[in-house]
Amino acid sequence: MTIQRILRRRYGPSLPSRLWKKILGDDGEKSLEDYTHADRWMQGHHCFGVHRVLPKPFAYFTMLREPISRLVSLYNFSKRNPTAYYHGHASRMTIDEFIAECELHELNNGQVRFIAGSDDNFFINRTPFGECEEELLQRAVQNIENHFFHVGVLDRFDKSILTIGKKLNWSTSLYLRRNVGKEEKEVPSEKAVDKARSLNQLDMRLYKNQKERVEKEFSEMFSDEEGTIKKFRTKNKIYNGVFGPVYDVYARAKAVVSGNADQPR
Repeated sequence: MTIQRILRRRYGPSLPSRLWKKILGDDGEKSLEDYTHADRWMQGHHCFGVHRVLPKPFAYFTMLREPISRLVSLYNFSKRNPTAYYHGHASRMTIDEFIAECELHELNNGQVRFIAGSDDNFFINRTPFGECEEELLQRAVQNIENHFFHVGVLDRFDKSILTIGKKLNWSTSLYLRRNVGKEEKEVPSEKAVDKARSLNQLDMRLYKNQKERVEKEFSEMFSDEEGTIKKFRTKNKIYNGVFGPVYDVYARAKAVVSGNADQPR
């Protein structure tokens, strides 16, 4: 949600334009084929390959998360949100069952599957569960090298955002933190974690490599790494203190009008 807001602020329609569409009853939904260069960007849970129906030229961007942390977060989010894609699965399973026994493609090297892409599916690569091999990882790595302008990692969020800002010549990379879960989260057993790790070895390797790459790129772009991060976080804390409450009022009002008051903002 935070990433979506950052990119929407930079490349999406203005706030007055969005409000006007909301007043007119336009929900903003459009098919992939309807996007033009005027849109400048699009976001969604799509795998590599969606560019085939989008305007050219194109470039991809994504954020990776430590694989086990990602699965735990996916379970907790899905269980507490009735409109979540996997709510039906999470609501009837324990967290151990979900991350270690549920044979959904996204729970078996899901991040590699998304980035490797598919020739006939825009959601996820559908290699049979448990059959992802080295070739799929190499395909993902090749796609990153050839078609992604950046791949960040969540636990290096600020470094990732500052690097993106530098690459795209942003005047500032300050952002409002959104959808930061405060609810009590269920935690899996060590046995389930071990099983999940065995099912996500390719994701573990991809994440490790990209985390090292984020660190390397950041050190190459910013000579005073520690000072840059410290200064940025101080400014961002002030920015959130000033504009966070304002946005919260707007987000709550929009959610009530849209009938989505119980959804993450």
